[in-house]
Amino acid sequence: MTQFVQKHERQFVFDDFAWKLAKSLLEDFKPFVSCSFYDAAYEAFASCNVERLRALACGDVDSYEPYHLKTTRQICDLFKKFSFSQDLRTPGQLRDDSVKKFTDNQARLQNFLIPDDKLVRAIVFGARGYADQILGDFSHLEICEKATFGKKSSVGIPMRYACESARYEAPITGSRDQITWFDKYYGVWNRPAHGYAQARAVLLKKPPYREISSLEAVLVDKTWKSLRMIMPNTTIGTLYSGGLGKVIEDRLRSHNYDIRHLQPVHGELARFGSITGSLVTADQSMASDNITVQLIDAILPRPWASALKLGRISEMSLYGQKLDSPTFATMGIGFTFPLQTLVFLCILLSIRDECGLDEHTVVSVFGDDLIYDERMHEIVSTCFPALGLVLNMDKTYATGNFRESCGFDYYRGIDVRPFHLGRATGLSVGKRRAEAYLYVVVNSLMRRWNAYEVPSTLKFLLDSIREIRGNEVLLVPTDYPDTSGVKASPYSAYLFGLDRKIKKDLHGTFKFRFLSFETDLRPEVRHDPYLFTSLRRKSSVDVSFPWARVHGYKVGDVLREKEAVFTDLPDPEGRSFRSSSGKRLRPQLTFISEQDRGRFRERPGVTSNWTPEIKTKLPS
Repeated sequence: MTQFVQKHERQFVFDDFAWKLAKSLLEDFKPFVSCSFYDAAYEAFASCNVERLRALACGDVDSYEPYHLKTTRQICDLFKKFSFSQDLRTPGQLRDDSVKKFTDNQARLQNFLIPDDKLVRAIVFGARGYADQILGDFSHLEICEKATFGKKSSVGIPMRYACESARYEAPITGSRDQITWFDKYYGVWNRPAHGYAQARAVLLKKPPYREISSLEAVLVDKTWKSLRMIMPNTTIGTLYSGGLGKVIEDRLRSHNYDIRHLQPVHGELARFGSITGSLVTADQSMASDNITVQLIDAILPRPWASALKLGRISEMSLYGQKLDSPTFATMGIGFTFPLQTLVFLCILLSIRDECGLDEHTVVSVFGDDLIYDERMHEIVSTCFPALGLVLNMDKTYATGNFRESCGFDYYRGIDVRPFHLGRATGLSVGKRRAEAYLYVVVNSLMRRWNAYEVPSTLKFLLDSIREIRGNEVLLVPTDYPDTSGVKASPYSAYLFGLDRKIKKDLHGTFKFRFLSFETDLRPEVRHDPYLFTSLRRKSSVDVSFPWARVHGYKVGDVLREKEAVFTDLPDPEGRSFRSSSGKRLRPQLTFISEQDRGRFRERPGVTSNWTPEIKTKLPS
């Protein structure tokens, strides 16, 4: 038994595992880090000293060779998203600090006014022109066509019970304006769904709606030293804001700005900027919180500004503190991300014009991640604060050879992104969940490093899995989830130390075993909402995909999405009935999955799309 698996309790202890993982990585990277850094890290890991661990720092990145920078950053940032049981900040301190940071920023925004400055006026005027050009005419019908309920919790519906049918249960929550929209526009456009919701209210003898005037914000995990604030919307608010967000995405896409495929583009631009130094990668602090009503009114056309205001509720509550927030849309509101992208894009395009640069100059935005020509940086640094926006200077790179954007880190054109150990859910877990967690660690580590670069760490992780399973490691194809087993490709399978071969059977298929997360089920008798969703769930075919062209799809063609919603199981009470022919039948009951609740089970798997026969033996 290793130290992090307690023999008697049969529990996986995260702290002990984390320290052993850090020691293994440090030994693997010993030849590539400086002696002073190695000594400081070794002392911190050997003594399990969190304070010394958090004090480790890379220093000036431009003083490193690329590979040395990657290894040093890996040690420094390994626990960026991992909190120890006895960390520098307790959960209470984290919450208090995050609440104070948010309320202080709200106080700043309450007193903030966009200055009446010549340059700022010019930037705002140009941004408004770009917003008008991108958005075009507003239509409530288009929102109704795109509107779908969110999949997470909303006001009145906790996460455990969140599903499509729960959205129609009386009373449905919404602000006064949202309820009016639901009756006046959505109810006319989708009469069956609206009529079903009204009928459910009558059946349950409840009022059809519950008016909400204040939303409650909550804090969720982000890093070891900060929390992220999100604000669950009302049920009708999720329907409306989600539809409006999709409309904004469509308008951006019609101007060749497709959010769906933009993240890898930002990665390539970051790589190019790290080589030439001609591009700036900029990040913002509390970006969604700093988009104010004042800024929206200044930049967006009035019909769009009014439509967006219908999707928000200004009054909010944060752990007992109530305030009328100037923030236009926090995380948790359906249109926040596309709205961020639109607003920041329009501002940057206007700054590009003010700098006298042509339309081929690189300007790209993905949420709060910005990439633009370095000739624009001086005006960006001036105008963004003037609009109430705050650049995160710790993650903004305008000089040197390092660039970072959208999860891509490049130094002199070389990927130096480190692996981050995932945050633990509690101090210890049972063995099956621990096994799934270890598979995630292995697969995540292998995306950032090759097996020959981290042999000690890989051996430590595989031995940990064998100890839990009994001298066995599950090996799965690369298209399976990270939690299912160690993902093996034709080029890496032999490195994972299994004393067996991956063989085809007589039918040309591979058989293997994997971990599957099986959600808890609950009976569902409210089938109508799923019918409404199924009848209108269509998506445009992206003809840029090869399979679309091969099968003859053209622009404007549609495909119906298929999603398994229900599970039919025999009546657990064993009841039965006889058919007209006299045959005894057992009725089938419909069950639906509960979100984020369930357990891992080992299951057999079969695939015909894997590697040829490969001897999987790690050299000793």
